[in-house]
Amino acid sequence: MTTQVRSQIDAGTGVARLTLNRPERRNALNRALVEELKDSLSRAESDESVRVIALAGAGPDFCAGADLRELQEAVEAGP
Repeated sequence: MTTQVRSQIDAGTGVARLTLNRPERRNALNRALVEELKDSLSRAESDESVRVIALAGAGPDFCAGADLRELQEAVEAGP
């Protein structure tokens, strides 16, 4: 499984860099990416060396918003 959020913490500078890692989908937010992002943010928050959290997107796009394919699948699945 591919990591959907890359995390790098530089304790020397106090910067945690979190990179959305779905460039093939323009870093669109799906359930897995959101869960990994929440976990990464939580880990950065609990690290006392972190003073800044920088968010980035892999590839040319930061984030296209919600992954419409995943939303459509949820609608088609019904209740």
